[in-house]
Amino acid sequence: IPDNDKGNLSIEKKVEGAVGTDTRYDFTLNLSGSSDTYTGEITRNTANGQTIETVEVTGNGNTNFTLAANETLVIRNLPKITYTIIENVDGNGFETTMTKSENGGEAVSVGSDRRVSGTITANTSILVTYTNTFHYTLPETGGPGTTWYTYGVLPALVAAVVLYKRSRKKGGTVS
Repeated sequence: IPDNDKGNLSIEKKVEGAVGTDTRYDFTLNLSGSSDTYTGEITRNTANGQTIETVEVTGNGNTNFTLAANETLVIRNLPKITYTIIENVDGNGFETTMTKSENGGEAVSVGSDRRVSGTITANTSILVTYTNTFHYTLPETGGPGTTWYTYGVLPALVAAVVLYKRSRKKGGTVS
């Protein structure tokens, strides 16, 4: 829990499904209500929580930053301030869910269109988690990806025909 009349904001990135963990995702954080500048720390969510980089966060405007899977941006000791977080992605091939928890409490679903807004108040720690879940999709019919499926299935079909013809040649039946 933060100092007396200050609050903390953490933005966490999670990724589920078949995608590289090094992929970076662009975010915009808009703060309003203060003319100060704050320092945010991006950490990788590991046992030691190592700081990867620091980010200058404007108290009255937009700050752009990127997070990879299992990284968190933490901004400490904010005054009462309103925030809007937007994940700037096209969303092809995955679904994004956002949750928010306050002071370590239960995470609840929030936001829409990859946008989450709220207010930081005294003695409050807010954690906003963006989770991208990737779903595998087959290539479109006639698309360039179908060639690999054809090459993968073709040997099995040839083997089945050869086995069938051999068994018929011997006068047997296929079992």
